[in-house]
Amino acid sequence: HDDFLVAAHTHPDGDAIGATLAAAHLLKALGKRAVIYNATGLPESYAWLKLPVPLVTRLTQLDALSFRPQACLMLDCGDLPRAGDELAAAWRAGKFTATAAIDHHRDNPLFADVNWVNPATGATAQMVGELAQLLGFELSGALGEAVYLGISGDTGNFTYDNTTPDILIMAANIVGHGFNVAAFHSHLDEQWTLPR
Repeated sequence: HDDFLVAAHTHPDGDAIGATLAAAHLLKALGKRAVIYNATGLPESYAWLKLPVPLVTRLTQLDALSFRPQACLMLDCGDLPRAGDELAAAWRAGKFTATAAIDHHRDNPLFADVNWVNPATGATAQMVGELAQLLGFELSGALGEAVYLGISGDTGNFTYDNTTPDILIMAANIVGHGFNVAAFHSHLDEQWTLPR
């Protein structure tokens, strides 16, 4: 397929955002067209991220972009309802020619046409990073940043028990390609609003 809707669970955390952005970067690098969908949008604390493709919060917004996705790629979403009512209804109604899910939640019921669910990984972004590497892409630039966001988010900045040697090797690979950890964490951890 050439046109992909890339989605994740509502109220996205670092892994959902990182995996979504990484997948969009990867699809774009493969010469595909993509739009990101999240019913609740991007949290304000992540507004500094540069999006590789447009982000919509309603499927009706796709018309203004003249975009009709053939396939829907769901990321970091343990079950379809977590994506929100609108997308779940479109999915069930067969609005997409093909559906795929990449996830690391062990209770995922395998709701897509193609499911890659691996609870042994620390983050869905790690899985997208592995896919990018298998396809011959380096985890550098914006792709590397997106993968790092996801893996650092779901490992508690590499402090949780899902911090495996593989995930640390992936982080080291990203840093080895020029990723500035200090600048990234300055944006992520030190740019809160006054009420926050």
